[in-house]
Formats: sequence, structure tokens, C-alpha cells
Amino acid sequence: MKSKLVMVLVAALLGVLATMGVATYIQNIESQIKEGGKLTEILVARENIPAGMTIGEILDKNLVVLKKIPKRYVASGAISSPAKVDGKVLAISLSEGEQLTEGKFKDSSTAELSLRIPHNMVAISIPVDEVVGVSGKINPGDRVTVIATFTPGPGGSDATRILLQNVEVLATSAEIQRTSKPGIGNASNLSKKTITLAVSPADAEKLVFAEEKGHVWIALMPTTLGRTNDVQPAETPGQTMESIFR
Repeated sequence: MKSKLVMVLVAALLGVLATMGVATYIQNIESQIKEGGKLTEILVARENIPAGMTIGEILDKNLVVLKKIPKRYVASGAISSPAKVDGKVLAISLSEGEQLTEGKFKDSSTAELSLRIPHNMVAISIPVDEVVGVSGKINPGDRVTVIATFTPGPGGSDATRILLQNVEVLATSAEIQRTSKPGIGNASNLSKKTITLAVSPADAEKLVFAEEKGHVWIALMPTTLGRTNDVQPAETPGQTMESIFR
């Protein structure tokens, strides 16, 4: 008799526990559904966006929009603030309606060079030393003026002119070249650096011609409120042997 009573009590207890477990499970599911249904604001591509653009360029061109979507549909790493990817470039192209996520951006300093070349531009490298290249103080992201001297220049006289202005520096790479001084048998190490510039195809031709036929110097441009694009181009007549002492 006692054993039957114990069995009944155990069965009743198990039934209560099972009921409580089911209720808790249902409550958890309802909570998850409710939580997943909450709207979250994230950045979404307004149209197709090519790789290589910075978040600043994307915003300037109005290529994204803040959109509220249910939390359960938000991709991992989705961003709502451009500050999350400030200073980075888009590593892959985005399709219209696609969410912007941190994983789709790379730091500009480590992103592939091809991703950092502006639209309709090409990347071209020129060799510089510490004198020509502003004491080696030029860094990626800086903007420079390219000055060229030709011997002879237009009209038969030596001439120095500003060739290109407000040119973006995409990359720099230092290398050590072993050179021998004339008349001295011992080789010496001279620090050399190559800077890579973003220019139009036409300006690339000018730069190559200047490197091949003249002497090229680089001048670092100032930064105004964090933006060198605001610097107005200078208009100068250039200098020749006849004009330099006037």
C-alpha cells in the first residue's frame, strides 16, 4: 500500500516538474521571439557599392541608409554608426539592400593597394630620397605637389614648373640600395624610398615623362581641418634662368 502511495506521489511530482519545464520552455521561446522581433537600426546599402571606398566616401555619395529591421535578421557585426569603420576601406563590393558589417571593411593601411585606388585613377610609383621626398616624412594619405625641372625646358632654357598638385599618396616603401661612390671602392648604404601616387592616366604619362627626361621633386601639402582637399591649387609661372633673379 505504501509503495503504491509513493509511486503516485512520485508520478504527481514528475508531472508537476514536467508541466513547469514545458511552461518555462514556452516562456523562453516567447521571450526569444519577442526579442528577435525588436527593431534594430543599422546601415544598409542604398545601391550597389564597389569595393575600395571608405565610409566617408560612401556617406558623401549617399550610398547607404539607416534602416530598422527585426533583430533576428541583423547580420553579425552589423553597424549603425560610421565611426565603427572610420579609417577603413570596403574590402568587398556590396549589393543593394545588403547590411554593412565590420568584417566587410579592412584597415586602409593593410588593405590591398588596388582597393585604395580612387575611381578612374591609377597607382604609379616613383623613387625618392630624403632630400627629394621631404626628409622621408611622407606617409600614406598625405597629399603632395610634384615639381619638375627640365634641361632644357620649353623655349630652350632650363625650367622648373609645378607639374601636379594635390596628389594623394597611396603607399610608401623603404628599401636599402647598395651603391658605390665614384672613385671609391667601398660600397655605402643609402636609404631609398618609393612613394606610390594616385593619378589620372594622363597625369601618369606626365609623371613618367618627367622622371625619364627631367628631375622630379616632391613637396608635402598642408592639412586643413584634417582635409588636404580644401587646399587651393597654386598658379605659378614657373622659373627659368632668366626669371629666377627678378
